[in-house]
Amino acid sequence: RTLAPRHPCARGAAPCLAPQVPKSGEVWCEGARICMDPTTRAFNPAAARRFLEFAIEFTPQYGDSFVEYLRLLLLLHAGRAELARLVQLCVNAEPNYGTLWFHCKRSLLLSTRQVLVIAQQLLIVELRQHASVYEAAMRQAGFAGYVLSLPPPDVSILPAELSPPNELLEDSAVLPGDFTTGSLTLNRMIRRVSSLSFEQRRALIYGGDQLVP
Repeated sequence: RTLAPRHPCARGAAPCLAPQVPKSGEVWCEGARICMDPTTRAFNPAAARRFLEFAIEFTPQYGDSFVEYLRLLLLLHAGRAELARLVQLCVNAEPNYGTLWFHCKRSLLLSTRQVLVIAQQLLIVELRQHASVYEAAMRQAGFAGYVLSLPPPDVSILPAELSPPNELLEDSAVLPGDFTTGSLTLNRMIRRVSSLSFEQRRALIYGGDQLVP
């Protein structure tokens, strides 16, 4: 595996910008994403956890932070107690925006807990498909002998329109930008936005449902 060059903020990631906006959860979340990109030398689960704690403390309404934290906990094989804590924090916060959050919230009728359940299944599908990339990154980060261990996905939970397209999910050619957020297929859809239908583009911004007067 060839690692991309070290990000200029690899040692601090979010702190590069945090002095300007120290209480922006979005900035701390982006820092965590840098530290969770398995294709770069900035990959650092410990830093990602610290940044995500700041993110959900400062801007709890930003749903992407909770989905990214869920990805991290899955990678770290977190126990039920840690997962339950994250779910409760998210339920209490009731997030209401975020591209990744809207991507998982395919209906306005879904509760916060249901969105997290869908997000978890989407993450499991994608993490399992690209397990070797994450395993190499985890070992490089000091997790000797790391092997990703996840339960089989329950695809029945995923809405049909959210099931990752095979041509995006199974493409083994990893390109820069594939892991900039927690959903590889979402990242690839954004990169190929010109080829998407109007409805697919709208869903990228607003999620699944639309309020019609």
